[in-house]
Amino acid sequence: MSLPTAWRCTNMAPMHGPRLPALAAALVALAVPVGGAAQSAEGDPGVAPAGTGGAVSERDSGVGVGSPPLLIFHAPAGVPAAATARTVLVEVARRRGTTLIDLSPPVPAAPEAGAHLRQAIEAYHGFEPERAATAVEAALAEAERTGGAGLTAAELVDVHIYGALIATEQGAADLAWERFVQAAVLDPTRRLDPVRYPPRVVESFERARAELIDSPRAELQVEVDPGCALRLDARPLRARESITVVRGRHFVQVRCPGFLDYGARMLISEPVRTLRPGLVPAAPPAPAEVRGLARGRGAAAVISAVVAVSPGASPTLTLTLIEVAGGRERGRVFADLSDDSARARTDLERSVDVLVDQIMTPPAPAPVVTAAPAPTPWYRRPWVWGVAGVAVGAAALLPFLLDDRGSAGFDVHLGGEVP
Repeated sequence: MSLPTAWRCTNMAPMHGPRLPALAAALVALAVPVGGAAQSAEGDPGVAPAGTGGAVSERDSGVGVGSPPLLIFHAPAGVPAAATARTVLVEVARRRGTTLIDLSPPVPAAPEAGAHLRQAIEAYHGFEPERAATAVEAALAEAERTGGAGLTAAELVDVHIYGALIATEQGAADLAWERFVQAAVLDPTRRLDPVRYPPRVVESFERARAELIDSPRAELQVEVDPGCALRLDARPLRARESITVVRGRHFVQVRCPGFLDYGARMLISEPVRTLRPGLVPAAPPAPAEVRGLARGRGAAAVISAVVAVSPGASPTLTLTLIEVAGGRERGRVFADLSDDSARARTDLERSVDVLVDQIMTPPAPAPVVTAAPAPTPWYRRPWVWGVAGVAVGAAALLPFLLDDRGSAGFDVHLGGEVP
């Protein structure tokens, strides 16, 4: 039998007493390098320990902190709650280093028909016919365009009476008569003060009234939502309320939440007429328009903030986070604007922050799972061979240790071959 080359016997006689510790020391010296090599292999930081299922290392995501998304706001005119929402969004935009663009329709300008009427009356009685004509035509045009907005019922009649007076002064008899008739249609009970108006004016107006006294009437109903404000001939009218009117042209004004103001001068000639105004929604910008604005400003994402109002319901705010490149929706938040408390404003601010953070905060690095190396077979592990060597050495020396006969000695040397 051949032994490992680490063993060399100079005398095959067994040893006694003090020689046994020397043998044990020699065996330990051989075993330590084997065990140390195994520990080094298992402790290698680049290799996953067997049985762990794999080593997890953090991957460099390569994603930097993005720029904040652009904020685009839209709300119908005349919604007080929208102003509060806009204030919150402006503050968030300032704090997060972005910009808010307000695409809301402009607040309708204050009606000026009443001012034009006063100018026309002043110029007429001041013998300024040209100035009076300009002012009264401006008042009539605005009344027809807006349905009489800004005028009282009496003023709406007056603007036609003064229009007739000025047309009479200009020699336009047919136009003057048309305007007298229109004034009588608006208010058949109206009487002109003979002290304030010339006799021929009073006579013309009375003649127009007389023609309408026995004229057929019409039942008129305006179909709008109960939450809308409705005025007929500058007088308030309830939605879907039937009213008897003189057949002819009448002024209708409708203001509904979420829609553009409606105003018109309409001919009522049927015995029964149901009027359905063509209300135009105050539509927010289309997604393509929103993305185009954001792309033009170099933003990678945009938050569309849209206030919606339905008649009879509370206004709501919808926040939508949209990627500019592909148009993908990244998130959506709804907020009820009926609550104007400090807590509601804080909640809204946090909701916007959540959407902004989706763009400005990069996602957590995705873990990379490295497959663990296959476990080493037991018969190839260093410590197995170390133990085997010790066992073989002990088996070779055991007969000498158990022999109690005298001996000239036994020495163990490392290296060499067994003779």
